[in-house]
Parts: sequence; C-alpha cells; structure tokens
Amino acid sequence: MKRYWIYIIIGIVVIFGVWQTVAIVSQDANKQNQNTTVEIVALQDIGTVPSLTILPLYELKVSSPQYQTGAGVSYMITAGDKTILMDTGDNLTEADPSELEQNMKVAGVTADQFDAIVISHMHPDHIGGKDNWFNKSFSIGKNTSIPNSLPIYLPESINLEGDRGKVVSNPTILAPGIVSLGAINFNNPFPISFMRPTSGEQSLAIKVDGVGVVLITGSYISISGGKLSTGSSTIL
Repeated sequence: MKRYWIYIIIGIVVIFGVWQTVAIVSQDANKQNQNTTVEIVALQDIGTVPSLTILPLYELKVSSPQYQTGAGVSYMITAGDKTILMDTGDNLTEADPSELEQNMKVAGVTADQFDAIVISHMHPDHIGGKDNWFNKSFSIGKNTSIPNSLPIYLPESINLEGDRGKVVSNPTILAPGIVSLGAINFNNPFPISFMRPTSGEQSLAIKVDGVGVVLITGSYISISGGKLSTGSSTIL
C-alpha cells in the first residue's frame, strides 16, 4: 500500500512540473505576442579598460584534477586595475573549506584581491550552494569573510548582515569601462519555481581598448536576431 502512495506522490510532482512548464511557456508566448518592449536609456561615456583577463575559479570543465568542478560558475575578472569576483559557484558536497575556497587556494587567489563582487543571479550553483539559496544569501565559504567595505552588486534584494549590497535594477557604470546591464527578470525552472517563480539576472559588459565590448554572463542569457534577452525582455 505504501508503494502506491509513493507512486501517487511522484505522479503529482510530475504533473505539477509539466503544468508549471506549460504555464511559463504560455506566459512567455503571450508577452511576445503583445510585443512588450523595455525602454532602456543608453549610457554615455562609459569609458574603457586597457586589458581584460578572466580566470574561472569554478566551472564544469577544468584544466587540472586539482580543481573542484560542477555546474555553475565563479569568475575572477581583471579589467584594467579592477578585479571583480563574479558569482561564487556551487558547493554540492557541502565541503569545508568550500569547493570555491579550495579552488582559490590552488590558483593562489585570496579574497583581498577583489575590488567588488557581482552576483549574476540567485541560483544555488552561482551563490555557493543550496544552503545559501534557502537563506537567500551567498558566500565564498565559511573560512572567507567579505570585508564590509567591499562593494557587492546584486540582481535582487537578499539577506546580508548590515546595510550591504546594492541592487542594480538598471544599466549602471560600476567603474570606467565596466557596466552592469541591470537585472532582467526571468521565470525560474521547476522545481525552483515552486518556491520562487521568478528571479533577476545581471550581466557585465566590459569595453576593452582595441577589442570592443565583451559580454560576461552567468547563464540564462540568449542572443537572437542581434538582440540580447532573457525571457521576453530585450535589452540590447
């Protein structure tokens, strides 16, 4: 008898997941049919940076077995004289030190090298694991404290101690040549959508001398017909 109840519960979960997916697709289709547009004011004189390097600190594919790996990302972005930590990866094994902390140690990277932290979006594999997602926060790991003076740029409000973190709702110049495109809302996939139907995501656009604009995203960004979008919100 217990087995039948298990089958019933699994069936309900599957039906709910399909219903959520259909609802999201229908919602997106309706928005597209309505030709909904988002008015964006172009930024002027964003400046440039002389150079750009991106060091993956957490990623699915790695160059050495010394590094911990998994879905999600964490990038150390050095743009001119500014160094940004973008996202903090995952910590599936709930390791201590965290998987990101282990990778930072292997790469010889310390938190005091960062001039700012940018969180692209609040999914577990971009904020340091599921515990941070449930707490609506993020972390590098239990052994790494984030200085109070370090700027933190967020796509939405989260739980941080004190008056910390700035939500970037619109395109914003973070430093000369470094721009956040601002948070764009998107529908979360199931089962995340069960608790949080929507989230926001921001990307970075960095204008490099002699190269042009380099777009750095966490995920979920698509380019179609020369336009950058998440869901139905066109921003570029």
